[in-house]
Amino acid sequence: RGRGAPPHRATPRVVPSPPVPRPSTPNLGVGSWGATLRCAAGRGAARFGKRGEYWDPDEQRRMNENKSWKRTDSPQDAWDIDKERDATMYKRESLERLLQLTPAEPKPDKAVVCGKCRAPVSKRSLETQKDRAHLHRLYYADKYVAVGVYERDGTTVTVDEAIDSRASRWWPPRAARRCRCGRCGEVLGWAFEDNPEEKVGPFYALLQSRVATNEGGGGGGGGEN
Repeated sequence: RGRGAPPHRATPRVVPSPPVPRPSTPNLGVGSWGATLRCAAGRGAARFGKRGEYWDPDEQRRMNENKSWKRTDSPQDAWDIDKERDATMYKRESLERLLQLTPAEPKPDKAVVCGKCRAPVSKRSLETQKDRAHLHRLYYADKYVAVGVYERDGTTVTVDEAIDSRASRWWPPRAARRCRCGRCGEVLGWAFEDNPEEKVGPFYALLQSRVATNEGGGGGGGGEN
């Protein structure tokens, strides 16, 4: 070594660090992505033809109508989605009517009887509505009562002559009178007069706690409570 040569320095030794473990990840290589793209292309090919045409006849017809329509044409000639939906609904309703080959069997009418003596009072077929409801929960004599509305024709009860002022407050100007069972005299509800300003005629409001329903439409014997 000459005099002008720099002194020799030892090169430090680098010790490699141990490899850091990496979390396992799913295989997202080219093969998996290629399979995904092929599946998507297959689904598109199932809907479109080779030249981008729809295989569905209705969708192909809509495409052709939209392509042939011009601004100078009438707006009524353009494809209307509401018209298509109405046509589909009409086909569905027509099919439902054709499938209803067997008519519904008529249900047997049930008799409404007095809850005390089981005498027939009315029928389920005579149930009607007042203010779009058959059952009403009303306040009477410091408590709430549940009454059902029934037609006057066909309901056999006896009506008192005196007017019940408390029940007459429910549907003024209709006057209310108490009605009773013709056999045992039990108070079953009230008879309401007609109101010319309404479409609903005179009716009975029977207490649901005082009447019951009999199967088969016949009245039972007496003595039951």
